[in-house]
Amino acid sequence: MRLTSIAVLGGGPGGLYAARLLKVGHPDAQVDLYEQGVPDKTFGFGVGLAARTQRNLHDADSASFQAIADASYLFTPVRTEHGTFVAHAYPYAPDRSTFLVETGETTWRNAGFDVSTEQTRPTDSDKMSLRYLERAFAGALDGHRLIGNRTRWQRFRTVKCGSWHLGNVVLLGDAAHTSHYSIGSGTKLAMEDAIALAIALRQADDLASALADYEARRRPAVAHLQEAADRSRMWWESFPERTHLPVAQLMLAYLTRAGKIDIEQVARNAPALARRSLADFAGVEARVVPESDLTEWILGQPVTHEGVTHPRRTAHDELRDAATTETLDIDYESAWGPQADALVGAPPDANTLWLTGSPDRAALLVRLDLAERLRRATRSLIVVEGSRRDIGDLAAGLASERTHLVAVTPEVPV
Repeated sequence: MRLTSIAVLGGGPGGLYAARLLKVGHPDAQVDLYEQGVPDKTFGFGVGLAARTQRNLHDADSASFQAIADASYLFTPVRTEHGTFVAHAYPYAPDRSTFLVETGETTWRNAGFDVSTEQTRPTDSDKMSLRYLERAFAGALDGHRLIGNRTRWQRFRTVKCGSWHLGNVVLLGDAAHTSHYSIGSGTKLAMEDAIALAIALRQADDLASALADYEARRRPAVAHLQEAADRSRMWWESFPERTHLPVAQLMLAYLTRAGKIDIEQVARNAPALARRSLADFAGVEARVVPESDLTEWILGQPVTHEGVTHPRRTAHDELRDAATTETLDIDYESAWGPQADALVGAPPDANTLWLTGSPDRAALLVRLDLAERLRRATRSLIVVEGSRRDIGDLAAGLASERTHLVAVTPEVPV
């Protein structure tokens, strides 16, 4: 189809990329880009590189990938008298970095930030918080101060729109959907939206068909990323509850938190980290951890719980059928929703809690997250059931201390 006039509202990566692609695809069209910010004034931002992207960069040019890795900054946690804070640092100039700090609501209130937030005008920076965080992160900051730029606490808002287009108006990027910044996919999603929109406009016969096709193409991929982002967000909000883990095992839990990669992928990208984390998991020397077949090795490790030793991490029907086992059919959208909170707040009084449910992978990831919460809330042995198709996720759940045992069911075609 032929377009003669295009207005793009927003000069972020998605808007800029969309404007360029639409101009290339419709060279005779008038393309106007509108941005509320003034030129040369912006906040710094970072880009997260997923494991697959890192592999692609390494394969294309290992030297430049190593330079990127050397200049990277994975996060910095600190403990204070009020609780735990985590900083994500994104350098964007020789002497400047975005310094984003996360914490849970309890810690936020304990530190008095609910009061300082209320007392800070929208156009000002929360100076009390800045000075507090300077002291808390003094080691990471190496004596430098935090520079306020309308800096104030806020809750991350997950945007989900029932429709991404109306008439001749279409949304892309954060205007249509947000994903928590901890998985670093906001820019990726916006630019991929722009690509899909440009293709749809080029291939369709009319605008209505083009916008409908664009939305149909992009929704499944966006929904998948938003699910992963929600899991990542809740992992960060519950981060203080994992600080007892050895550093390498904590890093493994971090890398597998959203279900985007499993233990075998971690081993391919960071073999030293994988060996150290699995050694901590099994209580052995790192040299004992094999270089391949890690999933089966994890499943073969023993565990002792409440005085009972299980020779393997796989549970069998005898345990499920035992009188002291409670089987829970989990059909929750989230491991942190009202249903999950109710279960964790009042778990069944049983020696073993066996979590079963849909063979769908997203449902399995919910069960693994819920299992981790139940491990902290009860002394019961926790078993998570899942399909052999997702055995990598089950192994990652074991190695990152989300569950005690797993039950592997035959693979279900999907």
